[in-house]
Amino acid sequence: MGGILDSAELQAASYTYRALFKERLAELPQLYKKLATIIENPDSAATKLDWLADISEMKEWLGDRQIEKLRAFDYSITHKDWENTIQVHKRDLKRDRVGIVKPRINAMAESYIDHLQGMVNTLVTGMFSTACYDGQYLIDTDHPLEDGSTQSNKLTAALSDSSFKDAIEVMASLKTYKGLTVHQTLSGLLLLIGPSNMATAHKIVGNKGAGQALTGYEGMAEPVVCPVLVGSHATKWALVRPRFGLMPFIISREQDVESAQDLLFMRPYYLFGVDSSDNAGYGLYEVIVGSTGEGV
Repeated sequence: MGGILDSAELQAASYTYRALFKERLAELPQLYKKLATIIENPDSAATKLDWLADISEMKEWLGDRQIEKLRAFDYSITHKDWENTIQVHKRDLKRDRVGIVKPRINAMAESYIDHLQGMVNTLVTGMFSTACYDGQYLIDTDHPLEDGSTQSNKLTAALSDSSFKDAIEVMASLKTYKGLTVHQTLSGLLLLIGPSNMATAHKIVGNKGAGQALTGYEGMAEPVVCPVLVGSHATKWALVRPRFGLMPFIISREQDVESAQDLLFMRPYYLFGVDSSDNAGYGLYEVIVGSTGEGV
């Protein structure tokens, strides 16, 4: 069976595999971090987000403090448990065959990043059809405000100079539930697009060479290509500007990815696995303006 493994060998293997996993994680591109806010919420089955409607402002202090009360919205992200486990033959571990195991550890790391990105991708493709904290779709025409009025963060035009300008104007007009202006400036904009809109996005916000026509929007937004905006989602695009430390998408984690290992007594295998407890949901609709791209 390849010999008996002592505790020192098991400990060394565990340390090596954990190090390989973390090393590969650090090497991988992590687009989800650009699009989503990560909230750490240890030892909790869910993260309540009923406070999203209660973004408050600085006020002159006259008399007692004006305490903001939570609104009636009920929105939360329920955590789910996830795992990925491989088995390594005792013989390979005994012979220190790291080269054989490393590609499998790399694949586990990539699978974890794919898991996080996949949750965000699901939110991206569902932003016109899935409810956020106020009960409306993340991108919708009738988000309710406290005074009884509504506001829209939805367009229908294809990406162009004109529709980009319209999106900026809508972004500038957005208010919190309580009627406060969300965007005092328009710095730090992200232009979320699919592959088919890459050339158009470059024409609008990309740097121009000599003799190329200027749009006036050069450098105003950073294009972010989301690979899932293809097929029936290909025409969709969105303008995003983080505010209050929040993005339109949220990853909530009860437990960040952790490793575990075990030695099977009845079989000649060593088990190495990783697990996490997390899920994703929508954050503030007030930081995104989106278009279906189906109009003109």
